Amino acid sequence: MKPRTNTPLPLVGFLDAGDAPAFLIPVFADDSARYLQDVDAHDTVTSFGLLPPDVADRVTERGDRRIYDDYSRGLGHETLYAFQTNAHEVWLGSRDELKPRIERQLKAQEFDPFTQLELLEFIGAPLSLLRNAILKARLTLLRSGVPQADAWTRSQFAQFGLPIPSNLEIPSDMERNGQDASLVLLPLIYTSTAEELKSMMQRRCLFRSNSASIGRDIVSLLYGRPNYQLRAGRLGSALEDVAIALVIDGTAIPDPYQVYPFNTTEFPSVGPRAADDFEARTAAIRLSPTLEAAAQFVDDYYEDTRSYVRGEMPLRRTHPDVSLPKAILGAMLDYGPGVEIILDRDVDLTPRSVQAIIVPHQLANAADIAEFATLMAIDLLTYRYPQSDREGPRALGKTLEDYLDRRGLLSDARDEFAASEEQ
Repeated sequence: MKPRTNTPLPLVGFLDAGDAPAFLIPVFADDSARYLQDVDAHDTVTSFGLLPPDVADRVTERGDRRIYDDYSRGLGHETLYAFQTNAHEVWLGSRDELKPRIERQLKAQEFDPFTQLELLEFIGAPLSLLRNAILKARLTLLRSGVPQADAWTRSQFAQFGLPIPSNLEIPSDMERNGQDASLVLLPLIYTSTAEELKSMMQRRCLFRSNSASIGRDIVSLLYGRPNYQLRAGRLGSALEDVAIALVIDGTAIPDPYQVYPFNTTEFPSVGPRAADDFEARTAAIRLSPTLEAAAQFVDDYYEDTRSYVRGEMPLRRTHPDVSLPKAILGAMLDYGPGVEIILDRDVDLTPRSVQAIIVPHQLANAADIAEFATLMAIDLLTYRYPQSDREGPRALGKTLEDYLDRRGLLSDARDEFAASEEQ
């Protein structure tokens, strides 16, 4: 049964008003019955569905109904959403009205993986964040002994049009090989100077440059951490020399050409056979050219993702039986740790591919940088540049660490150990 009138119906309460935080289902009423709004893909109310009496009896009414007068809904109106916070405060409004509040809440508060996934879907978050939330939820299901964990995960990947990781296609093989499909992918970091940032903002692109070691034009990014070996200038009159970073969604750019478990930019590349020499010395330690391989390497050999992001060397106190191959350790000691992602195509800078920009606080109010961040709808993050040129990338890295921490992307060894003890 549908109401026969176009007269807006008043909001009288909610369904699912139990655990918080959570979305609630708004309930509307006329003199004879209670209804739920039916909506289309454009978030427009198209009709109202009658609540059966046994369900209508479970409606939670909240306070004086007059406070809901502004939230009546009729045909053609925007969908009304309701979100209950931890403090049991109910936020009401359209998707556009609630989106900024929920975005702020996601940055300020840590949610369980399933609520986080629901909130990320609501705000239209990048696919990389949805993917990570799905994998976190899968890990929760596995730890709870839910046998349908992988089936649920595959259905979620399909729902959002995400490619299903190969180690999720055949769960028995995954378990036999000890692979971990719950890995959280970190974003890619492009570290450079403020001078290059100007041209990047104008061109909206990371253009390839020649690499004598790789033997072709490439774009080089580091997985989840800045280049701490960047030779940036001191803070002073030449602001063009100071370190900046772009935080890139690795799932929104071309696939990697090569992936290395060390910083190849420090590899000596001189002479006509530089590329051949590099290939001969690194072929055996090169990783598979996927983001998942980068994530798996960090998970296998580093104490935790936080220590990796900080630029520390691999050390697994929680897994003492895991040892780093000597050839890789030697390359790290010679040229610096960090998983490097090599692309052989240009990287377009778009609102989907760029997640944040990190600059010294002195540049945060620069008109071109502020305009770029606004147009791209990305986070503009700042750090205080020290007087020492070598400490600049470190200060930038601390801002990046805090940013990734707020997004729930970092792990600590003590947390991993506690989780393994629970199992």
